[in-house]
Amino acid sequence: MSNYNAFQTNVTRRLSHGLEVTASYTWAHSLDESSNPTGTSINSSFTGSNPYDFRAEYASSDFDARHNLVSALSYNLPGKSAHFRNPAVRLLGG
Repeated sequence: MSNYNAFQTNVTRRLSHGLEVTASYTWAHSLDESSNPTGTSINSSFTGSNPYDFRAEYASSDFDARHNLVSALSYNLPGKSAHFRNPAVRLLGG
């Protein structure tokens, strides 16, 4: 048996002159009886101390990551023409 709960939030802020800041945060908790190196639960090959009591081994997963914070900064290049903003359009002729 495995269980995963998470809270996710994302904030995007447009600053002046094409500058934009984005930040995302995730709080998560993953629980299972047994985990393998690929991060999936392996109930069929239980290796715990008591094969008749799965709840005795129920704990945080090996791959459990409680906090994850990701941020990004982007800047839009100045220019009024769509051809200037997208070089693929210019190279492919529209």
